[in-house]
Amino acid sequence: AAAEWFANIDNPRTRRAYLNDLQDFCSFVGLAGAEEFRAVTRSHVLAWRAELELRGLAGATIRRKLAALAS
Repeated sequence: AAAEWFANIDNPRTRRAYLNDLQDFCSFVGLAGAEEFRAVTRSHVLAWRAELELRGLAGATIRRKLAALAS
């Protein structure tokens, strides 16, 4: 199901990274799967971004992870 979201992305590494990012986000928010993604609010995304910053991830990595959510 979630892999279908990124089917339009040609680069397999990008597609795999986006899928991992989506799974990471779903785990953080407590979603059982991408099917529940419609319940996500802006507050969830902001909280995840803050968590990513606390993990010490690079800005480019955080932007990629957020881009995965927007895809």
